[in-house]
Amino acid sequence: IALWRQCVMVAHLAAEEGKLPPNFDRWELLTEDGKTVAHILAELDKLPDALLTHPVMWHCDRDGMSIFHLLARKGALPEGFDKWDYAGKNGWTVAHEAASGQVLSNDFSWWHLRDEDGMSVARVALIHDSLPENFSNWEIEDDDGFTVAHEAVHRRRDPFPKGFDQWALEDRLGNTVAHAAASADKLPADFEEWNLMNRSGETV
Repeated sequence: IALWRQCVMVAHLAAEEGKLPPNFDRWELLTEDGKTVAHILAELDKLPDALLTHPVMWHCDRDGMSIFHLLARKGALPEGFDKWDYAGKNGWTVAHEAASGQVLSNDFSWWHLRDEDGMSVARVALIHDSLPENFSNWEIEDDDGFTVAHEAVHRRRDPFPKGFDQWALEDRLGNTVAHAAASADKLPADFEEWNLMNRSGETV
């Protein structure tokens, strides 16, 4: 039964109030914005474990978010989850959503994955300040030609961890990370590679 003034059904209100009956099975019922009953439960951290293998988990709402996207944001994906490249209607993958809400380990194997706009999971983690402390994949390049390291120069006051040594990484135009950091006055005090040249032959 739809409650039109609130743009939801009785099932969605029952989910919000924790009053769904044990035998409830209409998980696919949609709100006006495309959210299923399962979406509501996931947002409230009340998703039954039995639903993790249900087809409704892959349904995307109007924003392209599946229930797995919601769990990724909260760091609550089931153990052994491996569909990190599953993308909603907007090309945003589960891996991108995970990187926007939690710190993934450095050995995470999907840092290079790009969304439909060419943005890598690593770039998303950088934007959301969720790169692991021991991150080492600075060479990952997005469609705009900038590596994660180059982007870090633009986005962070102190771009790199102590001991960073990938100063010679070049962007698509041949500008090294060291040159980018020098231009932004963000070279660390212990920087020593002053003779490093960019593609134009200019030293740092």
